[in-house]
Amino acid sequence: MKRIFILAAMASVFLTACKKESTPEYNTRVKATLSVEFDNIVGSVDLQLNTGSYTNALGERFNVTKLKYFVSNFKLTNVDGIVYTVPQDSCYFLIDEANAAAHDATLRLPEGEYKTLSFVLGVDSLRNTSDISKRTGALDVSGAAN
Repeated sequence: MKRIFILAAMASVFLTACKKESTPEYNTRVKATLSVEFDNIVGSVDLQLNTGSYTNALGERFNVTKLKYFVSNFKLTNVDGIVYTVPQDSCYFLIDEANAAAHDATLRLPEGEYKTLSFVLGVDSLRNTSDISKRTGALDVSGAAN
């Protein structure tokens, strides 16, 4: 009987030592920062403004002197399938190739493990036609944020 008890105790210690680590606990009330970087390329090379010409799929040569575009309406899906939508007032970003500081979108979102990210290239029609007072940040038409 003692032998069975000792073997059971040893098996218990072994199983405890081999216990699979639990998944990390996230506090969804705490906001974390996620930076999404946009790297513009032409074909297989990084885009460089004013540095020469590139060739498109039809063999036509072209030069790039300015590249600016908006990204907006970010949505992220966590590993449990729950979708987090970045609030409208903080999800519009102007990406400017000429300004290294304007190559990313910095988002604030609940802590967690996310598996997908989606966004809109451009500005949705609802925000684009909204009152000027609602166009703040990157959408400020006065140019203060640009």
